[in-house]
Amino acid sequence: MSTSLAEQLRRLQTPQTSQFVDARKRHSILFTSEEAATKSRETIYEIGISGLHELIELNPAFADFEDTLFELTAKDIQRAIESKEVNALLDKNIKRFMFHFSPCFMICLEWLIRRFSINLYNKDEFLMLIFSISSNKYVRSMHSNNEVKHCWR
Repeated sequence: MSTSLAEQLRRLQTPQTSQFVDARKRHSILFTSEEAATKSRETIYEIGISGLHELIELNPAFADFEDTLFELTAKDIQRAIESKEVNALLDKNIKRFMFHFSPCFMICLEWLIRRFSINLYNKDEFLMLIFSISSNKYVRSMHSNNEVKHCWR
Protein backbone atom coordinates (compact mmCIF):
# COMPACT_ATOMS: atom_id res chain seq x y z
CA MET A 1 0.00 0.00 0.00
CA SER A 2 1.48 3.34 -1.07
CA THR A 3 0.56 5.98 1.46
CA SER A 4 2.09 9.30 2.30
CA LEU A 5 3.67 7.78 5.41
CA ALA A 6 5.02 4.83 3.41
CA GLU A 7 6.55 7.27 0.91
CA GLN A 8 8.15 9.29 3.72
CA LEU A 9 9.60 6.14 5.26
CA ARG A 10 10.94 5.04 1.87
CA ARG A 11 12.68 8.39 1.43
CA LEU A 12 14.24 8.10 4.88
CA GLN A 13 15.96 4.89 3.76
CA THR A 14 17.64 6.47 0.73
CA PRO A 15 21.35 7.37 0.53
CA GLN A 16 20.78 11.13 0.69
CA THR A 17 20.00 10.89 4.39
CA SER A 18 23.41 9.32 5.06
CA GLN A 19 24.93 12.81 4.99
CA PHE A 20 23.25 13.50 8.35
CA VAL A 21 24.56 10.40 10.10
CA ASP A 22 27.89 11.60 11.54
CA ALA A 23 28.29 15.31 12.19
CA ARG A 24 31.93 14.72 13.15
CA LYS A 25 32.80 14.01 9.52
CA ARG A 26 31.94 15.89 6.32
CA HIS A 27 32.50 15.22 2.64
CA SER A 28 35.30 17.43 1.34
CA ILE A 29 37.96 17.69 -1.33
CA LEU A 30 39.97 20.46 0.35
CA PHE A 31 40.07 19.10 3.88
CA THR A 32 40.11 15.76 5.64
CA SER A 33 36.61 14.72 6.71
CA GLU A 34 37.44 15.59 10.32
CA GLU A 35 38.83 19.04 9.38
CA ALA A 36 35.81 19.71 7.18
CA ALA A 37 33.50 18.99 10.11
CA THR A 38 35.14 21.84 12.05
CA LYS A 39 34.45 24.37 9.28
CA SER A 40 31.22 26.33 9.57
CA ARG A 41 28.73 26.63 6.73
CA GLU A 42 29.65 30.34 6.56
CA THR A 43 33.37 29.54 6.21
CA ILE A 44 32.73 27.05 3.40
CA TYR A 45 30.37 29.52 1.73
CA GLU A 46 33.03 32.26 1.84
CA ILE A 47 35.58 29.85 0.35
CA GLY A 48 33.10 28.95 -2.40
CA ILE A 49 32.24 32.61 -3.12
CA SER A 50 35.94 33.44 -3.30
CA GLY A 51 36.42 30.69 -5.86
CA LEU A 52 33.37 31.81 -7.81
CA HIS A 53 34.74 35.36 -8.05
CA GLU A 54 38.02 33.98 -9.39
CA LEU A 55 36.06 31.98 -11.95
CA ILE A 56 34.06 35.05 -12.96
CA GLU A 57 37.33 36.90 -13.64
CA LEU A 58 38.38 34.06 -15.95
CA ASN A 59 34.98 33.56 -17.54
CA PRO A 60 32.10 36.02 -17.04
CA ALA A 61 29.57 33.23 -17.74
CA PHE A 62 30.05 32.15 -14.12
CA ALA A 63 28.35 35.36 -12.94
CA ASP A 64 25.00 33.67 -13.64
CA PHE A 65 25.62 31.40 -10.65
CA GLU A 66 25.81 34.27 -8.13
CA ASP A 67 22.01 34.34 -8.24
CA THR A 68 21.47 30.59 -8.13
CA LEU A 69 23.95 28.15 -6.59
CA PHE A 70 25.92 30.77 -4.65
CA GLU A 71 23.15 33.12 -3.50
CA LEU A 72 22.88 33.79 0.23
CA THR A 73 19.65 31.80 0.56
CA ALA A 74 21.50 28.71 -0.72
CA LYS A 75 23.07 28.40 2.73
CA ASP A 76 19.71 27.29 4.11
CA ILE A 77 18.80 24.68 1.51
CA GLN A 78 18.50 21.11 2.80
CA ARG A 79 18.52 19.16 -0.42
CA ALA A 80 17.34 15.89 1.09
CA ILE A 81 13.99 17.42 1.99
CA GLU A 82 13.48 19.72 -1.00
CA SER A 83 10.80 19.03 -3.59
CA LYS A 84 11.49 17.27 -6.89
CA GLU A 85 11.10 20.60 -8.67
CA VAL A 86 13.69 22.35 -6.49
CA ASN A 87 16.10 19.42 -6.91
CA ALA A 88 15.53 19.39 -10.69
CA LEU A 89 16.41 23.09 -10.83
CA LEU A 90 19.49 22.48 -8.68
CA ASP A 91 20.52 19.63 -10.99
CA LYS A 92 20.11 21.87 -14.03
CA ASN A 93 22.23 24.66 -12.51
CA ILE A 94 24.87 22.24 -11.21
CA LYS A 95 25.18 20.63 -14.65
CA ARG A 96 25.57 24.08 -16.24
CA PHE A 97 28.13 25.03 -13.61
CA MET A 98 30.17 21.86 -14.11
CA PHE A 99 30.10 22.39 -17.85
CA HIS A 100 31.77 25.79 -17.39
CA PHE A 101 34.29 24.60 -14.82
CA SER A 102 37.89 25.74 -15.00
CA PRO A 103 41.15 24.63 -13.34
CA CYS A 104 40.38 26.58 -10.14
CA PHE A 105 37.17 24.65 -9.58
CA MET A 106 38.09 23.09 -6.20
CA ILE A 107 37.30 26.16 -4.18
CA CYS A 108 33.76 26.40 -5.55
CA LEU A 109 33.29 22.65 -5.56
CA GLU A 110 33.76 22.58 -1.78
CA TRP A 111 30.63 24.73 -1.41
CA LEU A 112 28.63 22.60 -3.84
CA ILE A 113 29.58 19.43 -1.95
CA ARG A 114 28.70 20.93 1.42
CA ARG A 115 25.41 22.63 0.57
CA PHE A 116 24.02 20.59 -2.30
CA SER A 117 25.70 17.20 -1.70
CA ILE A 118 26.64 16.93 -5.36
CA ASN A 119 28.80 13.94 -4.52
CA LEU A 120 25.54 12.18 -3.56
CA TYR A 121 22.90 13.74 -5.84
CA ASN A 122 24.94 14.42 -9.00
CA LYS A 123 27.24 11.42 -8.90
CA ASP A 124 27.54 10.95 -12.66
CA GLU A 125 28.52 14.55 -13.35
CA PHE A 126 30.74 14.67 -10.27
CA LEU A 127 32.57 11.49 -11.23
CA MET A 128 32.99 12.56 -14.85
CA LEU A 129 34.60 15.74 -13.61
CA ILE A 130 36.80 13.93 -11.12
CA PHE A 131 37.93 11.23 -13.53
CA SER A 132 38.74 13.81 -16.18
CA ILE A 133 41.42 15.33 -13.98
CA SER A 134 42.67 11.91 -12.83
CA SER A 135 43.74 12.79 -9.31
CA ASN A 136 43.48 10.17 -6.60
CA LYS A 137 42.58 12.80 -3.99
CA TYR A 138 39.21 13.47 -5.64
CA VAL A 139 38.36 9.84 -6.24
CA ARG A 140 39.10 9.14 -2.58
CA SER A 141 36.52 11.78 -1.59
CA MET A 142 33.79 9.50 -2.91
CA HIS A 143 35.45 6.13 -2.43
CA SER A 144 36.03 6.76 1.27
CA ASN A 145 32.25 6.87 1.65
CA ASN A 146 31.65 3.75 -0.46
CA GLU A 147 29.87 5.91 -3.04
CA VAL A 148 31.79 4.85 -6.16
CA LYS A 149 30.32 1.36 -6.37
CA HIS A 150 26.78 2.81 -6.37
CA CYS A 151 27.21 5.58 -8.93
CA TRP A 152 26.16 4.09 -12.24
CA ARG A 153 23.36 1.72 -11.32
